Amino acid sequence: MLYGWGDDTYGELGQEIDSIDLNCPSILESFRKKRVAFIAAGGRHSVVLDRSGCIFTMGDNSYD
Repeated sequence: MLYGWGDDTYGELGQEIDSIDLNCPSILESFRKKRVAFIAAGGRHSVVLDRSGCIFTMGDNSYD
């Protein structure tokens, strides 16, 4: 399970509905059943590694 909060303008929270601001720590539904091992975040992106070795990336994709 993973909690997140803040401005989701670039999808960096991995929410299923884009651009929802979370004003207080809330469970991120996309990760409710995941066992998170590591998190890294920047200004416009987030990276999550779960305990099974899967990597999830979310956020700004304007430089692809």
